[in-house]
Amino acid sequence: MKIIEKLITAIISALLFSLGLSLYTDAADSYAFYLFYSSIAYLVAGMMFSIFADRILKKVEGLTRVLQYVSSVLLYAIGGVVFNVYLYFAIISGWYSGVSFMMFAGIIASLLYLHVLYVVRKR
Repeated sequence: MKIIEKLITAIISALLFSLGLSLYTDAADSYAFYLFYSSIAYLVAGMMFSIFADRILKKVEGLTRVLQYVSSVLLYAIGGVVFNVYLYFAIISGWYSGVSFMMFAGIIASLLYLHVLYVVRKR
C-alpha cells in the first residue's frame, strides 16, 4: 500500500510542480516538457528517496508531532538539494548562477512531494 501512496504522490506532485514551473517561467506551452522530466524525477528519485527517508524517520522515536514534521521537512529539503545539484552537474558540468535556482527548485519539489504525501496518507 505504501508504494501505491508514493506512486500517487509522485504523479500528483509532478503535475503540480510542472504547472507551477510553467507559470513561473511564463511558458505555458512548455508544460508537457516540464511534466515529462519532472515525472521521471519524481517517479524514480522521489519515490526512492521517500522510502529512504521513511526508514530514517522511523528510527527516530519519541519525537513530538512538531519535531517529526520539522525533521521530515529538513530531510526532504536536503534530499531535494542533493538530487537537483547532482542532476545539474550530470547535465551541465560547471558552476554558475543556475545552481542556486536548481537548489531552490529541489527544495520546492521535495517539500511539495512531502506535503502531497501527507494529504494522500490522510485520505
